[in-house]
Amino acid sequence: MRPLHLRAILFLAMLSLAPIAAANGAMGYALEIFEFRVWAVYVAATVLLEAWIVGRFLGHSWLKSILLSLGINAMTAFCCAGGSFAAFLHSMTVDGNPLWWTTELLVVFGLVSACAESIPWRLSNKSSPKWQTFRRTLLAHLAGVPLALVILLIPARPYPSLEAGANTWRRIHLRWDLRHVYDDRFDDGKGEFKQFQNVKELEHRLDELGGYGVCLYASVYRRFDWRDPRIDPLPVELNQHVSDKEGWLLRIHEPDGLLEVTSGGETKWKYMGHAH
Repeated sequence: MRPLHLRAILFLAMLSLAPIAAANGAMGYALEIFEFRVWAVYVAATVLLEAWIVGRFLGHSWLKSILLSLGINAMTAFCCAGGSFAAFLHSMTVDGNPLWWTTELLVVFGLVSACAESIPWRLSNKSSPKWQTFRRTLLAHLAGVPLALVILLIPARPYPSLEAGANTWRRIHLRWDLRHVYDDRFDDGKGEFKQFQNVKELEHRLDELGGYGVCLYASVYRRFDWRDPRIDPLPVELNQHVSDKEGWLLRIHEPDGLLEVTSGGETKWKYMGHAH
């Protein structure tokens, strides 16, 4: 086989995984937010749970129940492939609410998936009463919510992708909102300004501008956090003696660079390399 043909086959094989990654909303969200190994355990447990609660109830053997559960969940995944909307389910904010957001999506998409998947389950055994099949499918998806939370929240910090996303939005807002923290601190008549006494005062000012005080911290989301606990602050320097030689107001040391507000109110960023 020619290398070009091999590359084409590998490309198509990788492309075919996209619908599975999109999954049925909840699984796609979990794949994007949580660690892959934890996600894989969650998917396997969900498939087995549905096979037990629905497949065995319908009188199928364990093997047939598992195969049906795999096939039905794969069908749901491929039906969602056209939209691949899981990426748009994330709260694009500087401080998300990971536990509530995850629980809400698991419940909502569990209900939607139950409605969709009850149809092929019903077709697998037409002698079973329609509403009983739907109730069993609904039970499997609702029971899957606490099971999913138990599995997905095993790591101490289970939301690595959400932390990375929050950090990105914080960097964006810092570059914009730092321009405005000194708006009411300049005395135009004397050409002087009132510097913040400490970082907490700066944080309070950013919170007044829209809750952006959290941007002074690297994001940390533990298992049951509703908001960022603000326990990993970024190094911040406040220049109390601005001069021509030291013409900056404040500096924030980010992992890969230095963000600075000049005495003219401009925001500048300098790449410093990734910290080890």
